[in-house]
Amino acid sequence: MTRQPSTTYNIEKEAHLADARVGKLRVGDNEVSTPILWLGHRVGGNPKPWQAFHLPGVLMNAWDILSTGQASQKVRRAGIQKYLETSCATFLDSGGYLYLKRDDIEPDPLKVLGLYEDSAPTIGAVLDYPLDPFLPTEVNEKRWRQTIANTRLMYERNGHLTLMPIVHAHSVDQAERACADLRQIVGEPVVIGVGSLVPLMRTRHDGQVLSKQPSVQSDAPIKCHQSSRHLVIEVIRTIRAEFPNAFLHVFGVGGTTTMHLMFALGVDSLDSIGWRLKAGYGAVQLPGFGDRFTGDRQRKRRTLLMNDKKTKEALLECQCPVCQEHNTLEKRLTALDTSFNNRALHNAWVFIQEAATFRTQIEANTVEAFVQQRLQHSPLRSLLSAVFDQLEQPSAEPA
Repeated sequence: MTRQPSTTYNIEKEAHLADARVGKLRVGDNEVSTPILWLGHRVGGNPKPWQAFHLPGVLMNAWDILSTGQASQKVRRAGIQKYLETSCATFLDSGGYLYLKRDDIEPDPLKVLGLYEDSAPTIGAVLDYPLDPFLPTEVNEKRWRQTIANTRLMYERNGHLTLMPIVHAHSVDQAERACADLRQIVGEPVVIGVGSLVPLMRTRHDGQVLSKQPSVQSDAPIKCHQSSRHLVIEVIRTIRAEFPNAFLHVFGVGGTTTMHLMFALGVDSLDSIGWRLKAGYGAVQLPGFGDRFTGDRQRKRRTLLMNDKKTKEALLECQCPVCQEHNTLEKRLTALDTSFNNRALHNAWVFIQEAATFRTQIEANTVEAFVQQRLQHSPLRSLLSAVFDQLEQPSAEPA
């Protein structure tokens, strides 16, 4: 079984009333403090937040790089850090989701591994194939078999990289079996990823996702009494229980509210492209408030306009590079309303500061009160009792 070279993860402090923890991931000469939020970045994208303030880490997509010939050449020639002109940690996702959605490039685990070898990221994710809770069971089983085959091949051919194997599961049973499958290939991993949870976080109707794996002859999901979001909590708890000492990353759920739930569950690492996406449709982030809009052009979202005292005070307190250039509320609102780059840079700052603030709450043993405060305006607050119920093992699934 392959061990990832020169990679260690040490847990330094655990929260009292949650599973949250502080740790250090060391990959060669690189050190990553956890919990960490990686900002997603696209080839050719602007702005580049690391040029304005310190970032702990940047995540890019291998599919995005490989599908852009010029970028691929530059990344291979210079390495990912020099290409980005940053000294922060770098994470390359394989792009498995995009391979499933597009046919621009034939998925090839060895091509992805070759890109990793040339570009030398801090972490490279195995080429994986996410599950879809609304596809037939046999389709998802095939995707998992492909993920396992890619994992085995990439680990066998890996020379010196820190590769991240990835668990995909939509039930506790699936999670347990997936962990067993990966353990046969990688042993006890230093880093482990979790995918396929974004659809469950977005799904609100109960009884529409799998609580137990049905037979391959049946396409119908088994009804469950848990919401899909509660199922996410159980899946994460299961994987963390299987690999309690591993650096645990969950893909795609690093929003300014979901990050606090994930970190409280003991997730060490998250990523998000939301800082750009939200800026694209006119939204800015404020700690504890989520999306807010700065101008009347968002007429359908008047309830989210920044026109109340608390959100105005929050914006006046902002220390991001954009807001610091403007000393009045009106000037800040105008700067954010009229520029995508300004909104994106502001959002990136808020995302990173929220992750950093969570770390300080672990140190101060105040995680539960902090998460309750941050989620008081969010629909996710209904999950707080499940996150802080202090169960040592995942709860039994309903019959």
